Amino acid sequence: MVEQLATSGPTNVVVVLGQEFALNGSAVGEIRVGDYVLVTVDTADVTTLQNLTERYIAGVSPVALMGVVAQVNTGTARLVVGGVSVDYSSQLTLNPGLLPTPGAVFEAVGTQPQPGGEILAGLQYDGAVVTLSSRP
Repeated sequence: MVEQLATSGPTNVVVVLGQEFALNGSAVGEIRVGDYVLVTVDTADVTTLQNLTERYIAGVSPVALMGVVAQVNTGTARLVVGGVSVDYSSQLTLNPGLLPTPGAVFEAVGTQPQPGGEILAGLQYDGAVVTLSSRP
């Protein structure tokens, strides 16, 4: 979900899951705060933004976040990716040996009960189990 949108000058900034993305004016189009979007950044650092047709419902609609782990608290099963806290405790029932480490690249899919809040990774939605995975 778009949390913030700054549209000044030739470059616009959109904030999604606490992450800031710079976009040119044409990429922003009809995007508004609260829209449910998909943001991708390719290997050439080209950012694309797609407005999804579904309505975003906090705590129900799936969200995904991929990035480098900055902090890990194994005691609470929480980690931080790009300034966003991720609770991976539910994933430990499927993979008790999961031990995230700072510097690893993680991809989390789950829900975000409060806009701007913690992501609950590895939860079920629409009957599918989603996971938190590590990539070296």
